[in-house]
Amino acid sequence: MMSAALMTDNKPLRLPHLFSVVFLLATATWATLLPCTHAQSEDHPDFISKICNHTIHFEVCNTSLRSMPDSQNADVYNLTRIAINLTIAEGLRIGSNISSMLDARFLPSYGERRLKDCADLYSDAVESLRLAVKDLALRSFFDVNLHVTAAMTESSTCEDGFSEEDGYTSPLTYQNSYFFMLCSNVLAINALLS
Repeated sequence: MMSAALMTDNKPLRLPHLFSVVFLLATATWATLLPCTHAQSEDHPDFISKICNHTIHFEVCNTSLRSMPDSQNADVYNLTRIAINLTIAEGLRIGSNISSMLDARFLPSYGERRLKDCADLYSDAVESLRLAVKDLALRSFFDVNLHVTAAMTESSTCEDGFSEEDGYTSPLTYQNSYFFMLCSNVLAINALLS
């Protein structure tokens, strides 16, 4: 019997979803092999760029972290915390967008069902990220990785749900992709702490 973690809508894990999980594990493994640094940013004029060089999505990392004033003097630990909080904020923003789309009632029933699924998935993703913040405070970096990976998977599952109906495209493709990249960046930065 397959566990609930490997099932979506009572169907076995789909191949694109499986590739997402494999990609996450490969990214986390790759990032843990990189040299670890705990230097303060004031010791390195472009510390954020140096840290973001360890991520796959450099521009998203660099832009998002620089948007936060407290990132300028942050060490790796605090950049991880900031990155998780940015990702939580994005998850909440996406959840709000989904609510607005559902309130507009302009979608066919299939799209409405999928958006409701996505609302639940993003609610779960935000909760996982909140647990990751607690894990980080406890310096349980492995658990941070588990909870961020869970959140990342929720965005992939949301996107995959729309592909089950021929001719229907997800209205959340950009948001799902951006959230996925933010999670990927958190994993890479967190790996520097391990």
